[in-house]
Amino acid sequence: MQRYVGLVLAIGLMLLAQPGRSEGLVKDAAAVGNTAARVAERSLVAYVVQTKSVRTNCFTPALRTLLTDLRRKLGNRQITVTSGFRGAQRARRGSYHRRCMAADVQVVGVAPRKVAAVARSIPGIGGVGTYCHTRSVHVDVGPRRDWSWSCRKRRR
Repeated sequence: MQRYVGLVLAIGLMLLAQPGRSEGLVKDAAAVGNTAARVAERSLVAYVVQTKSVRTNCFTPALRTLLTDLRRKLGNRQITVTSGFRGAQRARRGSYHRRCMAADVQVVGVAPRKVAAVARSIPGIGGVGTYCHTRSVHVDVGPRRDWSWSCRKRRR
């Protein structure tokens, strides 16, 4: 986690160097006592990535806004992106992950069903999907869709 806070601070410093981009960051830093974790939590990111192999740098503005709204509606709990962009080898044809318009997310301390329910309430949400084999919830900004892959016990 500290690795990501350092990255977030580096991004924040780059933004501070840009004219017109620093006002909100400076106000947030003063408001929370200027600690690195709090500045990162309040002003720079709506999410962290699970591992550095998770690709989020191409997320569309609509998806970033969706993740920010989701975080706010979940009481500012940290969202972890477990899967972002996936290339042709790792994603089905037509997948919004291939277009950088989808993310699989988890929120510590919040059940996947609750994350999905909150996501469905956000204007502009596209697809929302839950799975039985993971605590991740799929969200995207494509057309409105909803699914739940539930695992059924096999009869012997």
